[in-house]
Amino acid sequence: MAFKPHAYLFVDGSCGAKQDVGAWAAIAATQAHRKLLYGTTYPATISRCELLPIIEGLRWIKRNWVKGQGFRVVVYSDSEYTVKSLSGLYEQRKNEELWAAVAVAASGMQVRYVWRERNTMLYMELCDAICGNLRRGTLNMLRKCFNDVKQPEKMLPYGALPDDVDEQEENSEISTHS
Repeated sequence: MAFKPHAYLFVDGSCGAKQDVGAWAAIAATQAHRKLLYGTTYPATISRCELLPIIEGLRWIKRNWVKGQGFRVVVYSDSEYTVKSLSGLYEQRKNEELWAAVAVAASGMQVRYVWRERNTMLYMELCDAICGNLRRGTLNMLRKCFNDVKQPEKMLPYGALPDDVDEQEENSEISTHS
């Protein structure tokens, strides 16, 4: 019997060679709907950046489109290693928490992973462009603000927190109630 998907997920990740900021992007699609998801991560490895859009994309699909058992998804990735690892052909090395997160995100759905060469499909090309631009833009912003883009927290000033929460709440229109 043919595998007729209810949804498609196109993914890509981008990372520099020095484990700096990485980026990821995913496009979830059905015949009638599209959803773009993206983000950055640090510290980054290429494997981490290739797995994050799968995790986030499958989570989003499950929360928003899955209405019952048997929902079928095809994931397209340009990472041959990732696809072959998720398909059981390669051993899942390192990043054990991410491989486990993919399994949890995919649970309750039928998921097939397909490798396609880089930029051979429109949505894969868009994910690639988003990743590259997001990563470069994030690095440029961090370089403008901080001397060390790998540890920007070291440059954040201490003492920049409010002294009295009660005084701040009185001056605010938004407050939290328990």
